Amino acid sequence: MNILFIGIYGLGAQALDALLRRGCKVVGVVTKPDRGPGQSALFSLIERERLPVFMPESPREASFLDRVEALKPDLVAVAGYHLRIPLRLLRLPPRGILNTHLSLLPRYRGPSPWKWAIIRGEQETGVTIHRMTERFDEGAVLDQRRCAISDDDTGESLFQRLSGLGAETLADVVQKFQDGGVEERAQDKAAATYDSSPTEQDARIPWTLPARVIRDLIRALHPRPGAWTTWEGERIRIRRAAVGGPSPAGVAPGTIVGAQGGSVQVATGEGLLNVQEWHVDTAQPLRSPSAEQFQCHQFV
Repeated sequence: MNILFIGIYGLGAQALDALLRRGCKVVGVVTKPDRGPGQSALFSLIERERLPVFMPESPREASFLDRVEALKPDLVAVAGYHLRIPLRLLRLPPRGILNTHLSLLPRYRGPSPWKWAIIRGEQETGVTIHRMTERFDEGAVLDQRRCAISDDDTGESLFQRLSGLGAETLADVVQKFQDGGVEERAQDKAAATYDSSPTEQDARIPWTLPARVIRDLIRALHPRPGAWTTWEGERIRIRRAAVGGPSPAGVAPGTIVGAQGGSVQVATGEGLLNVQEWHVDTAQPLRSPSAEQFQCHQFV
C-alpha cells in the first residue's frame, strides 16, 4: 500500500519510525511548517529516507491537495496533526484515514486527553487507533491499548509514554491492513466525553479542594501551561507539590502555614499541600521567592 503520513513533533517522529521499521511504503509526509527543535527527530527521518515532505500553512490549500492526490495514497496514517483535515483529503484514500488518539475512546475526546486523565485522578488511560471522520474523534475503533498512570506521572511523562505506545499501535494496525484487514467497532456515543485544551482558568488552583486533587492538577499541567495561583499580586506557577498531613483547624484554604526544607506548606480544603517548586510568572527570567518569603501570607 502507498501510505501518506501526517504528523508533528515527537509523536509524529515515533509513529513514522514505527511505520518505516515495518517496511511500510511511505510515499510522503505532511507536517507543520516548523523546523524548530521539536521537529528535529521527524525531519531527521524524512531526510534519511528521502521522503517527499509537505508543509502547508493549511491542509485546505488547493496546490497542496493537488500534489497529495498525485501520490495516489491507499491509506493515510495520522499521528498528532494540529489542524482539521479537509473533506477532500478525508475522501481521497480508498482504505481511509487512521488517527492516533491518546485516550481510550470514546472517553476523553479532544486535544489534550492525557492531561485531563491526570486531573480527574484516573489510574489508567491508553491509546486508540480509529478511523478519522468529519467529526473529531468519533470514527470506528480499530485497536486500543491500555497504559497505567503512576502517582508520579506528569502531563509530560505520560504524554511521552503514550506517544510510544500510540506509535507502535498505529504501525501494527497499518500492518494488519496490509495483511488483509482489521476488525472495527463503533464507539458508544452514550459513554463519550469531550474536553478542550486546559485554559488558563482551568489551570488556576482552587485551594478549597483537597490537597490530593490540587496535586493532580499541578502534575497534569507540568510543564505547560503550569498550574498557578496568586501571591502578593503576582502570579505564581507551581511546578511540583506533594500531599502533606492534616491542615490545622480553623485555617482558611490557601493559607501558608509554614516552610521547611525548601518547601511551603499550604492549607487546602482537605489536608496540607507541600509546594516544592515554583516561580513567578513574568516575561523576565524566572525568579523564585524563597520559602521563607511566602510565610504568613496567603495564596489566592
